[in-house]
Amino acid sequence: MPDYLLLRTDLLVLGLAVTLYVVDCGRLISTRELLLAGTAGGGWRAITPDRGFLFNRRHAVFPGLFDPGTALLRLAWPATAGDNDQTRTAVQDLVARLALPRRLCRVLFLLLFVGLPVAFYVPKDRLALAVLFLTVYASVLVLAIWLFVRRRALGLKLGTTALLAFEILVCLPYAPNLHRKLFEKAWQARERDPLTAGAALLSAPAQDTLTQYLKTASDRLTTDAPGLEAWQQRLEQRS
Repeated sequence: MPDYLLLRTDLLVLGLAVTLYVVDCGRLISTRELLLAGTAGGGWRAITPDRGFLFNRRHAVFPGLFDPGTALLRLAWPATAGDNDQTRTAVQDLVARLALPRRLCRVLFLLLFVGLPVAFYVPKDRLALAVLFLTVYASVLVLAIWLFVRRRALGLKLGTTALLAFEILVCLPYAPNLHRKLFEKAWQARERDPLTAGAALLSAPAQDTLTQYLKTASDRLTTDAPGLEAWQQRLEQRS
């Protein structure tokens, strides 16, 4: 086969891998939901539906596209208020429990989308390519085993664990996104309160931004949602 056809085939495979990763990284949220995303400095930021584009009556957002170690919390309205300190402690505990997959997912991202293309094209070192492939599969295998060993501590059901392990073993571009999926699913079993999570985790400027969003989106929230008054109470408690 001519070299230019091989090059086109390789680029097609790489493009497919990137597409699968980006689609798997994306999240669809409704006007009654928001995401809290961890930042590199250890803080949190709110991702509201207006940050994304409309797709099938929901809003598509891509938090932490270039950092698979980004922690994600999906929060939905309505909810009742909880305790700030308990929420902060629960999140810190979850961050600590997911330290290994966070590091491995970042390594996998670099190996899959930087290391492998570089090793394949410049130069064409078969040994380096083989070592990289073995490292990728070894890392994925470690993640799959870790999932089953730690699933009870994370509150994951056996079926959910098996599905996550199957995804990363069968489709490598899904593997770097495992950390954010685990954070979301483990959080769902612990806390679902947007008021408490926002007040406990967001900085004052981030809370102000979210408050402004709630003002403009109040007509789209259901009548039994906590609303702006409850949110202001949370801000007062924090200050």
